[in-house]
Amino acid sequence: REQSIFENARVVFTMSSHVSRSVENDYGIDRSRIHCARIGSNVAVPPATSLSDERYHAKRILFVGVHWERKGGPQLVAAFKQVLRQHPDAHLTIIGCSPTVDVPNCTVLGKLPLDEIGKHYRSATVFCMPTRNEPFGVVFLEAFAHRLPIVSTDLGALPDLIQNGVSGYRVPPDDINELAARIVELISSPGKCKEFGEAGFQHMQTHYTWDSTGV
Repeated sequence: REQSIFENARVVFTMSSHVSRSVENDYGIDRSRIHCARIGSNVAVPPATSLSDERYHAKRILFVGVHWERKGGPQLVAAFKQVLRQHPDAHLTIIGCSPTVDVPNCTVLGKLPLDEIGKHYRSATVFCMPTRNEPFGVVFLEAFAHRLPIVSTDLGALPDLIQNGVSGYRVPPDDINELAARIVELISSPGKCKEFGEAGFQHMQTHYTWDSTGV
């Protein structure tokens, strides 16, 4: 049925380049009929004046995700244990799910109303969700809207979203040591956190708004 839908469509709009490649390679659709339109974010972009640079000094790592295992939560906790060896004052906040986590300096908040999540983005230093299987990842756009650097994995749409070494880092899935090293690198450098966060914000504003998608 999917094959028939794609074959009969005049244009196939996709959200990311890896889906565009799938439509071409897996379904045999001519590339000229595939358009990567991306998507926009529904989160309100906070004014820059509401975001203090002090948060880049706070060493606060934020995870927002409902599916703990699929989103790489256990891998993040394992990496965070390594982070604490170098930065015992670092802190991890988990939102969206309620796993049992036995690690110091970790706050599990579970599911929160959408209007309460913003304050955690505004106080975070780094956003980290080392997902192991990701259709897209709108949450990364939310992090960029709050000018946060991102550490995640190198799969799915993430190469489109995260410019490696510019707005964040993409590491191989399940590579705990590399994940910890990148987190340590960022929380050790407030200046780099700000630089990466600004780059991610500009990338989002240029490529991931509903206005740009509609055009």
